[in-house]
Amino acid sequence: DGKQITSNKKVKMESEGKSRRLVVEQLEKKDAGEYTCEAGGQKMTFRINVIEPEPVFINQEKIQKEISASLTESITLNCEVSQDKTEVKWYKDGKQITSSKRVKVESEG
Repeated sequence: DGKQITSNKKVKMESEGKSRRLVVEQLEKKDAGEYTCEAGGQKMTFRINVIEPEPVFINQEKIQKEISASLTESITLNCEVSQDKTEVKWYKDGKQITSSKRVKVESEG
């Protein structure tokens, strides 16, 4: 976006001999874009695309997928995903579930 980048916790500029590096740690969607290195009146441009990995459920074989419960009992359904920042949506009979007094949708980790 034309703004000069300065070093911070997430972005580091490194110099080693003739090599110059810009290190962007823990990429996020907002980091996508055009980066330009400028020296001696010349420019080199890099285009960064941030690809989200396909969220994959892990430990599926350990999860009990069929549960029987008596009236008035509480149940807890768990699923585990491979990426911490994966957003999970829950559905009942094709309709999205949101948290309410009776239903809690939680995320941990």
